[in-house]
Amino acid sequence: MSGCLSVAEFVELLGGDDARQAHVAICARCRAILRAVSTSRGLDDLETAIEEIERRRQDAAAAVADLESTLPHRWPLIARSDPRLHGPEGVRRLLGAASACSGTTPRRALALAQAALLSCHVGDVEAAVRFDVLKDVARYSLQGADDLNAAVDALAQAEQLVPLTEDPAYFTAILSYARACVWGDATCGRWDEALRELDRCDEVLRRSDVVRWRGARHLRAVVLVRCGNYKAASVLFEELLSTTSDEYARALLSGDLANCYCWMGYPDEAIVLLDHALPAFLKRAEMVRWARAMWVRGEALAALGDYEDSIRVLTVTSRFFASVGLGDDELGVEILLLRILRTKDPSADLISRLEQAYVVALALDTEQPFRSGARRAAVWAELCSAYRDGTLTVDTLAGAGERLRRDVEAQNLRPALG
Repeated sequence: MSGCLSVAEFVELLGGDDARQAHVAICARCRAILRAVSTSRGLDDLETAIEEIERRRQDAAAAVADLESTLPHRWPLIARSDPRLHGPEGVRRLLGAASACSGTTPRRALALAQAALLSCHVGDVEAAVRFDVLKDVARYSLQGADDLNAAVDALAQAEQLVPLTEDPAYFTAILSYARACVWGDATCGRWDEALRELDRCDEVLRRSDVVRWRGARHLRAVVLVRCGNYKAASVLFEELLSTTSDEYARALLSGDLANCYCWMGYPDEAIVLLDHALPAFLKRAEMVRWARAMWVRGEALAALGDYEDSIRVLTVTSRFFASVGLGDDELGVEILLLRILRTKDPSADLISRLEQAYVVALALDTEQPFRSGARRAAVWAELCSAYRDGTLTVDTLAGAGERLRRDVEAQNLRPALG
């Protein structure tokens, strides 16, 4: 784990320095070494213990590489049968692999997290590690399987482990943060609940875990954007940007702030920020983030009246989303693109784009009914009909985009899931 302690820092920790307690509370490797330091009878014993821990880490890395070289349907069997995966190092490695692919292949991330959970059931793994596994299963259940019920159930199981951890107050704060991530997800739409959970964890994370605290502040800004409170969100993004030196983190925040500025009516400022963010995303081959930033750029260009460049940018963006299977993003770009085409030329022939979008929507309703209550296709069918009878306007297209967003939220606010 990044930021692990040196031997000298472990000795200081034993002497009463608690500055690193928060890291030790969440790092299985450092807890194992701390136990070795506290029980060793000399340097030879300590070096032997650390060498053993490092050997286990290497074994776990090899085991995860072996697992990932097979097809995902075999992972549950491997997770149960490979003893190299049954300790905290194996579980942590699986979670690390899940995190590494979560942005591009969330279903794979979910399968890896579920394999880690099976390893926990078989092996001797402490409560803090099992807590982290369940927290990640919740996250990927929503991102990778569109399954809010599974996410809520995983967090309920994680809550039962909190009293068994070494710092229940700290893990309670992490649990609140995890719940906020679920409630604040675009596919869930429980904005008020997300903000309440963020309020609950703010003080503890600020004192004990600055990295997670900054993550929680970022999430608060994202939820405020989803609520439509762009001004408050922009203040938070600006605050985070002013205190961040990492190039990639600044690019992420610049992209978020550009989105706010675009919605607030400052397209020039949005484009300046995107000129910084887009090259950083390309440099790291973060193509989904690049495409979403291009989406904002296309909207900003349209707001400035540069329709030709906006149409070019959005066409490329829509094709990219289609190529990687991000259908809802593709449809969002298509609605914006149709609005711009209609604004530029009210007589433009749009039927082929409308019908193609309808086909995509129909497939998504079949594959992912939870995200919109299976109502995407109905919205696009109405747009096709409006075009044919001559009543399709820019306002009609804007209203359709807003209706799809509301449908996502309404479907995810069902009382049965509370």
